[in-house]
Amino acid sequence: TLVAIQKCFALPLALCLGLTAQAQTAFYTEDFETDGLNTRYTAPDGNGSDGDEDYFDRISNDTSDRAHTNVQGTFYWGAQDIDDSAAAGVKPASLLITGIDITGRSSLQFSAYFAEQRPEASGQDDIDAGDFAIIEYQIDNGGYQSLIAFEGGGGNNTPFFEDTDFDGTGDGAQLETAFAQFTKNIAGTGDSLDLRFTVSVNFGDEDIAFDNIQLLEFISSEEQITLSASPTTVDEGST
Repeated sequence: TLVAIQKCFALPLALCLGLTAQAQTAFYTEDFETDGLNTRYTAPDGNGSDGDEDYFDRISNDTSDRAHTNVQGTFYWGAQDIDDSAAAGVKPASLLITGIDITGRSSLQFSAYFAEQRPEASGQDDIDAGDFAIIEYQIDNGGYQSLIAFEGGGGNNTPFFEDTDFDGTGDGAQLETAFAQFTKNIAGTGDSLDLRFTVSVNFGDEDIAFDNIQLLEFISSEEQITLSASPTTVDEGST
């Protein structure tokens, strides 16, 4: 009986006690609720807004064409017709967040909320071939690597979709008027991490927005516990 009991419970008990609990902790957040231009982030290609449909800037919903839901607060970074002189004045244009301290951190993950205003004012989607948004990262100035990208579905006048294989055509989740969260793992460790958000949308009603950018780390929340027994077997009738 004792041997049978040990066979049934010894391994599961050892496994349970040997596992470590994992916790996900956000150690960096940019939510755009306060203006951080040139302090927490930069727009080296230019930024601005005409208060209507031309912007590459920290903005909020308005009464014209911006009616996003699930906004993580009030403000977010938006891009529409960015080569207009009132916006960035060029396309593509980038937003940079640099020098994030990741010293001693591992198992990193990127999280952010993305949205596209749908339906557009014209009653259809307006993302064309050549429109895109790509988010990249680099560690210790080691060169930028792709994290997540959004492209049209092929041809003209489509929604934005996640481009899961970075081939220039959206094939994944579709962006909607409501902000939706996307998460991606970050490979590598180091001391400093940079994020680059590059966007190309150059006509009215071609837009994308992002909000509540976070970096997270998976950490162990408990010490590892192991269990051993001696002797490893017990016979009935033994001492």
